[in-house]
Amino acid sequence: MIRFCMRIDWEILYDRLPDGETRWTLGVIPWLRTGGFTWGNGGQVHELNRFGKLEFRGIGKILPDIRRRLVLSAWGAYLRNAPPLKVFWHDEIHGDRGFYKKILLPYLERLEAYGKSVSPEMSTETADELFREAVPEWFELKYRVAELRRNTLRRQLTEEENAGCGN
Repeated sequence: MIRFCMRIDWEILYDRLPDGETRWTLGVIPWLRTGGFTWGNGGQVHELNRFGKLEFRGIGKILPDIRRRLVLSAWGAYLRNAPPLKVFWHDEIHGDRGFYKKILLPYLERLEAYGKSVSPEMSTETADELFREAVPEWFELKYRVAELRRNTLRRQLTEEENAGCGN
């Protein structure tokens, strides 16, 4: 007899939280010494998603708790990821102090201001607001900073091109 337990990591799905109407196609492949097979119908590896649907009836009752935990986790991710970004972009050799001062620092200060509201005891309303406004920024910090940098470089290149045209 094989016992199977499954855990859904909401951190990787924070932007796709289900509601009571959500149905996800379920496909599971246990890999054993004897090989892989899909769970249900005794199928083979190529019969993915034939087993059934994962439904989330009643999840509405626990969604506020899930969002609160995600706020706490995202804030922790920010606290881990922000310091190395500050050090790198402020570095006089590898970084860009102009970008750091004009673009990055104000952005990070805004994100840190959200963090003042974070606590295990925060209200549901506060958790929901932080979930909407800050969680995507905190979880995706490295990508957001890369996007800010790309936009800054594009703007600088465009300004240089326009300056060279006598405009």
